[in-house]
Amino acid sequence: MVAFLGDLKEEDIWRIVAFIRSLARHDIQDIPGDRAAGEKLFWGKGACGGCHAGNSKGGRLGPELTRVGRERSLAFLRESVLTPNNDLRPEYATITAVLRDGTRVVGVGSLDNFTAQITDAAGNYYSFSRSDLASCVRELKSLMPDNYSQLLKPAEIDDLISYLVSLRGAGATR
Repeated sequence: MVAFLGDLKEEDIWRIVAFIRSLARHDIQDIPGDRAAGEKLFWGKGACGGCHAGNSKGGRLGPELTRVGRERSLAFLRESVLTPNNDLRPEYATITAVLRDGTRVVGVGSLDNFTAQITDAAGNYYSFSRSDLASCVRELKSLMPDNYSQLLKPAEIDDLISYLVSLRGAGATR
């Protein structure tokens, strides 16, 4: 694949990595935690559903999770919850745009040399001409909180991971 090296952008490489990871076999082992309690945490205290969709409900800012239990390993899910910046896909990197009047818009989206398209945490969509902005920066940092290990008890984290592992797509079961 060396012949393709010059043709691939960094974000394309990460898409290939994510695709290859999604093909890997992920055996389901005994998973600690209570799936039903994890679902309540997902939609309640953890506020995950504000940004992530699962089974046709929830937010659209973060990755869609309907099949995440089928596509990702237990270890990957735990790491993603506890350290969301460690394996961040470029399309979920934080973009901060500062308008000329000082207004800041923070979210995820896309940038090119001429425009910035940003969706903020409330789901509002913005499109700016780069010439209308005082500054615009993309950071390889997730909007997802990185302090769930302080917000949730260890048993609650197990519950949340158990729920995520159960998300296996329509009609799938553990």
